[in-house]
Amino acid sequence: MMTEAQQIKEQINKSKNILVTTKKFLNGDNLSSGLAWYLLLKKLNKNVEIIIDNFSPPTELNFLPAIENIKKEASHLKKFIISLDISQTELEELSYDISNKELEIYLTAKKGFFRPADVKMKDSGYKFDLIIVLGSQELESLGALYDNHPDFFYQTTIINLDYQSQNDHFGQINLIELNKTAVAEITYYLFKSFNQALINEKIATCLLTGLISATNSFKSLRLTPECLNTASELISLGADKEKIITNLYRTKTINTLNLWGRVLSRLKAEENNKLIWSFINKEDLAGTAIKDNDFISIINELLSYTQKADLLLLFVENSNETKIYLYNNNLNLNLLPLIRQFNGVGDKNLIIFSQPQNLDNCLQEFLTMVKEFLVNNLNK
Repeated sequence: MMTEAQQIKEQINKSKNILVTTKKFLNGDNLSSGLAWYLLLKKLNKNVEIIIDNFSPPTELNFLPAIENIKKEASHLKKFIISLDISQTELEELSYDISNKELEIYLTAKKGFFRPADVKMKDSGYKFDLIIVLGSQELESLGALYDNHPDFFYQTTIINLDYQSQNDHFGQINLIELNKTAVAEITYYLFKSFNQALINEKIATCLLTGLISATNSFKSLRLTPECLNTASELISLGADKEKIITNLYRTKTINTLNLWGRVLSRLKAEENNKLIWSFINKEDLAGTAIKDNDFISIINELLSYTQKADLLLLFVENSNETKIYLYNNNLNLNLLPLIRQFNGVGDKNLIIFSQPQNLDNCLQEFLTMVKEFLVNNLNK
């Protein structure tokens, strides 16, 4: 019986058109690993695309090779084909007209005429014959890519790579390595099993970026000796460690550093340090160009200082609403009831809520609700 790694290699070998994707609210590990897959599959002469719903490149990861090739939406996944039998008479003229939301196609034969029996209709099948999903616990976390094309995912072979126990095992091939620290680590060992000679400097740099992001520069409680050994091997393969560290940790703008300072100065702990929260008001954001990815980076930074907290909350006040970023650091907590109650979006790790309230009202209401949720669910 073949191992998952052998099945993955076999599936890639027989596939021609491959889609690489990850969850909409991604992290540095998922993004870097996705680019490593993109580069490796290109070396294998595969037709490959990397699509991440509504993708906007995080500033600190803009240095990654091939990041400009990431698409933020899927297009032309399937074509509708109208086939005309011209064995009896050749086509002389083709024209069309669109009227009242209907397309009419006019076909003129050189001799005689065409009959309805000469026309056949079919679809081309899907554009991709394989999907590689990275670090995503459920298909819903892929956002609009899945929501708008569920049949595509049900009818196409999926390779599902992850290290988190909450993964739904939605793939035809599921490689869920609970003892690994990052998707980049799983990816590296797969690439080695394929052919280590394929791992060039660019691929090694992507994978080391994923490891450093996932472990917060090797400070995570999940860090293992094997992960450190992987990092060492990637550096020996040409990964540019200095470039990675410089971009991840030494290129923050003054506005971002000031924002981090405000968040840290307001940091509060509740429920015996099980809940950590802070806030950013609209005055803090004046004159800045902060995006969702920047707030997620702040969450990840907070997590590095408060790794024993179950939930991390960041409130961000805009002119007409307050956004709430809720990070789940407890594998045993199910946040789905909160998603339904507040119409949130995200996955099992990170949920984002938008509330049409000012910061003060939102703080009071949401903190009370989250505290009750923690008490009711941690004491079960």
